[in-house]
Amino acid sequence: MTLATKELPSPDTGQVHACQLVFRFNFRTVISLEERQRSWAAGLQR
Repeated sequence: MTLATKELPSPDTGQVHACQLVFRFNFRTVISLEERQRSWAAGLQR
């Protein structure tokens, strides 16, 4: 994490970039969790 920020010209852009990566990762995790719950509920209904 620190190595990636050191390569960028200013720490602010590094922090923003890291926040975007974390946000995207969390977003994907939430979506996959919702899909898992849906498939689980569908399996129960069978």
